Amino acid sequence: MKRILTVALSLILVMSLCFGAGLTAFADEGENDVRLVVTGGVGSSISAEGLGYSAAAALRESYGEDALLIDLGGFDISAAPIISAAGYDLVVPGEVIEGWDITSISMGIDELSSGAFIRAGKLNIAFIGVTPPAAEADEDAYLASIQETIDLAKSADYVILIGQMDADAVAEAVTGFDALL
Repeated sequence: MKRILTVALSLILVMSLCFGAGLTAFADEGENDVRLVVTGGVGSSISAEGLGYSAAAALRESYGEDALLIDLGGFDISAAPIISAAGYDLVVPGEVIEGWDITSISMGIDELSSGAFIRAGKLNIAFIGVTPPAAEADEDAYLASIQETIDLAKSADYVILIGQMDADAVAEAVTGFDALL
């Protein structure tokens, strides 16, 4: 089931990036709707044929207050001011970025928190930033630390793993999460 959810969300994410559409995830009928507008690998694009950070920010704005704007990483460090101005709620950067107030998570960077709880509407969503471990890291220990973090996030309505990762390897090694982005 999780593999199907992973594939479905991955496909929606690709369509979101290609066509400028938003990603709707975990939308219960009625008052618990939450929309996730997800970008990744945009580089430093302000706008390229309707895509980019400004388009993502406009899309999030059109969805209303219960939408979250999230970047999975892969952006150029020079884009940090653009991302900040666009109003992102959460990013998974490839490195520590000094002087900005966006929640940044990554298990692969010691200076950053491994996860964050974000309230959207009536839902409390735990996001865990999963980035590739350092080359010298023990993969089994790294996967065990992801599992420990998931276990600590059990109080959330949903637990979502986000970032640049080998989704199949992570999905096979850990349990207790609701989605991989």
